[in-house]
Amino acid sequence: MAYGAHFSAEQERRWRTLDDLESKITELWGHLNAATSRFLALVAEFDREKAYERHGLANTAQWLNWQCGIGAVAAREKVRVARALEQLPEIADAFAKGEISYSKVRAMTRVATSANESVLVHIARNGTAVHVEKLVRKYSWTQRRDAAQLAQRQHEFRRLSWFFDMDGELVLSARLPREIGAVVCKAIETAVAAVRESKEVTAETGLQIPGDAWHADALRLMAETFLE
Repeated sequence: MAYGAHFSAEQERRWRTLDDLESKITELWGHLNAATSRFLALVAEFDREKAYERHGLANTAQWLNWQCGIGAVAAREKVRVARALEQLPEIADAFAKGEISYSKVRAMTRVATSANESVLVHIARNGTAVHVEKLVRKYSWTQRRDAAQLAQRQHEFRRLSWFFDMDGELVLSARLPREIGAVVCKAIETAVAAVRESKEVTAETGLQIPGDAWHADALRLMAETFLE
C-alpha cells in the first residue's frame, strides 16, 4: 500500500507493519482452509472404509468425537460436508486451494448440485459468509417449494390402467409418486424372493426363467395373497 506525504515516518512504519501482519494472517488463514479441506478428504476416506467399526463404534462422527475431541453435532456436520465434497469438484477444488473457508463450504454443501455449484463458488470467492448463507437460504426455500410442487403434481397424476390385448393377455401401465413406487417395488422384490424359493426345482431341471417372468409370477402371488 502506498502512503501519502501527510503521514509521518513513524506512521508509515506502523502501517507497513500492520500490512505485513494482515498479509501473514490472511496467508495463514488460506493454509488453514487448505488443511481443513485435506482433513475432510481423509474423513471421507475413513468413512467410506467404515474404519470406525474396528473400535466398535457406530459411525465416523463418534470416532471424531472420541479421537479428535470434536463435539457430537460438529462431528456429524463434518462427516456430512466430507461426503458432500466428494460429489462437488468445484467447491472441493476452491476449498483445497484455501480460497474459501469451511463456514462457507459447510453452508454451500447444504444445497449445492452440479447445476448450481459454479454460482455458489463465485459468490463464496467474492462475498462474505453472510452472502453465502443468504444465498443458501434462498436455494433451500426454492428447493422446498419445487419439491412440494412436484409432490403435488405426482399425487394429482398418479394412475394405474390395464387392458387385455388381442391375445387375451393383460397389459398393465402405472404412474406412481416416488414413495408409493418404492413401496410397490419393495413388495414385488419380496414376492420375487418368495416365488424363487418355491421354484427351486427349476434350477435342478435346468429350466431358465427370464427376470421379467419372475416379476410377473411375483405380481400373481401378491394378487392371490391379497384375495385370500
